[in-house]
Amino acid sequence: MIFSRYHRRNPVAIAKLAVGDLFYWFYAKAIRPCYPLPKHLNRILLVNPAHLGDVVVSTALIREIKRNYPECKIDFLAGDWSAPILKDHPGIERAYFVSHWHANRGNATIADKKRKYEDQVKQVMDRLKKKSYDTIFFLNSYEPSFISLFKNFKCPLVGYGSAGGGPLLTSIGESGKKNSVHEVQLQAQLFEPWLVAVKGVANYQPWLKDVGNVGVEGLIPNVSSKEAYVVIHPGSGNPAKEWPLESWVRVINVLQTYPFNILITGHGEREAVQAATLIEKLANSSNAKNLVGQLNFDQFSKVISGAKAVFCVDSVAGHIAGSYGTPTAVITNGLSKIERWHPLGKTIFLLENQVPCSPCHSNPCAQRACITGIAPQSLINQLPRILQV
Repeated sequence: MIFSRYHRRNPVAIAKLAVGDLFYWFYAKAIRPCYPLPKHLNRILLVNPAHLGDVVVSTALIREIKRNYPECKIDFLAGDWSAPILKDHPGIERAYFVSHWHANRGNATIADKKRKYEDQVKQVMDRLKKKSYDTIFFLNSYEPSFISLFKNFKCPLVGYGSAGGGPLLTSIGESGKKNSVHEVQLQAQLFEPWLVAVKGVANYQPWLKDVGNVGVEGLIPNVSSKEAYVVIHPGSGNPAKEWPLESWVRVINVLQTYPFNILITGHGEREAVQAATLIEKLANSSNAKNLVGQLNFDQFSKVISGAKAVFCVDSVAGHIAGSYGTPTAVITNGLSKIERWHPLGKTIFLLENQVPCSPCHSNPCAQRACITGIAPQSLINQLPRILQV
């Protein structure tokens, strides 16, 4: 099969991917040998240039690989926004970073993002070419795809062709055929020759660094580390996923009847203003603390891991909370298939408003009924269960 089913709806984008894959098909036939899959995994490279939450999901596969091949040496290639979870990770030998402009949510111009990407590709690929991998796994099935960067590597390439580069792959996974399949199961599918059957989604747990020794004393004003608290994380890297502030106000006003402090977390100037506005609207703000921009990633993870509960939208906060087993309520959205992308973990509570126009991906409507239609009372009714009081 020359072309895979692409995860794009724009005819021009599909045509570009098809033309590229036509070239890669001729390249694979004329130049690239067909490398056999190894029987065992001794040294591998995992590639996932997607957003941070997606890479958190991928850490569940690191756990599975190490469980079955404890001596396997794993390198990881991702965008530099994933550095906080990959650097010094106990299951990773070396992390490399290439930030594709398509996935880069930074404030730089597109031209600057592209220059940074090209510079990183030159530096990192030279280093990776000196390695000798048994297999390279491309975990993400959506753009950006890094498959073509490895067309000269002398080892099997395993991944999905739905973002281009499929003809270069030794083994191609089947992406997106079942709506009920979670992203971690799609990624696990790539490892079936070595890890055997894909498990139920509840049996996968992300693997993040131990933050037990990370200090947060003095960073939370007027709150002792021994006092119970809940975390509110209203922001997202994609503002279209955010719940109205008025809905958060109603929930927090009820939360304040419980004996917990309220810690509001987030990142960046926009979310700091958002948190300040939220606190101003509360009936009583004496136990609400704005921590947006005051925590590094390890401290943020420490605060999340120690919370009585976390309340958030579809963002990295939910993925981190699920990783540490913190009870978490996630206000979902219809931009993507929540059954595929929800945080992993047995303590995750999803609040949904299903609409017929979902998923709309990068073209959300102004009404966003999938999000705004989630009533605050639906979360308030769940508080005793989530807080276990």
